[in-house]
Amino acid sequence: MGGTDAAAINNLSNLVHLCRACHGWVEANLGAASASGWKIPLGEDPAVASTVPVVDVSGQETILTDAGTRWVHVTSDDRLPTWF
Repeated sequence: MGGTDAAAINNLSNLVHLCRACHGWVEANLGAASASGWKIPLGEDPAVASTVPVVDVSGQETILTDAGTRWVHVTSDDRLPTWF
């Protein structure tokens, strides 16, 4: 989530490193990216990122923490983006 000066913008739970191609996919597919946890809508409190599951490359929903760790939330193949 960019475009804000909120302090929580730099929390580890709000940061995901993407390659150029994946970043392009996220920006071109905002609805699917939001549904998969890869994009948090502008205007949303950046602190909410620690509660939003991200679908990882294995298809599991993972919660990112501000401590730089993650924990598996739920396995859900139906939310896996088509580019995985």
